[in-house]
Amino acid sequence: MTTAAVDQSKQAIRPYRTYEEYLALPSDGRLVEWVDGEIIAHMPPSIAHQDVIGFIESLLRFYVNQLNLGRVLDAPVEIKLWPGGPSREPDIVFVSQERLVHLGPQRFDGAPDVVVEAVSPGSV
Repeated sequence: MTTAAVDQSKQAIRPYRTYEEYLALPSDGRLVEWVDGEIIAHMPPSIAHQDVIGFIESLLRFYVNQLNLGRVLDAPVEIKLWPGGPSREPDIVFVSQERLVHLGPQRFDGAPDVVVEAVSPGSV
């Protein structure tokens, strides 16, 4: 029990950031998400990650385009799940024709039909 208390006391306290602060970040191509008042910057993806995502995206995009099912989007694209909720940037997003009304010039509002996130073994 004592060890757990010591470990918790060593955790860094991260400052709360507003959604507006998140939106004000420069568009420099970094993958950045906003979750529970925290701005999370991710490391650039590995080549293997890009290869896997590129393969999945090409298959999904071909299928969706052939059948005119909607749109396939790739990172970085902001997904704002609900007002005041988290803002995520998944690797691949599929939005059906019926839900394209939720796709704005900057983000998709709500939950997309399909989200693909490739997670590496070293991810937390």
